Amino acid sequence: MLKNSKAFSGFSAGDIPMAKQFYAGTLGLDVSESRGLLTLRIAGGDNVLIYPKPNHVPATFTVLNFRVQDARDKDDLDSPSTPTAAYHPRRTATPHDTDRRKRY
Repeated sequence: MLKNSKAFSGFSAGDIPMAKQFYAGTLGLDVSESRGLLTLRIAGGDNVLIYPKPNHVPATFTVLNFRVQDARDKDDLDSPSTPTAAYHPRRTATPHDTDRRKRY
């Protein structure tokens, strides 16, 4: 039934204006807002929906991944409120590697 349907992902945010500022202003993504929802337009033609959730709790898992030429570029984005992680493509982390997965 859905074999030929295009899918999209989405996640919640507790503050839509702040999320818009982060994704558009900080990350430089193409972001549109309509009816209280944000749409991130990701390279390659895919979209990600961000919807408001009053009792939003930040995810404890990765919700959005970007391929970059140099993982050191992510250091410019690191802050206590916006942690980022770099994953080495040839190594698979296990649950026991949680602290070591942050930087390679």
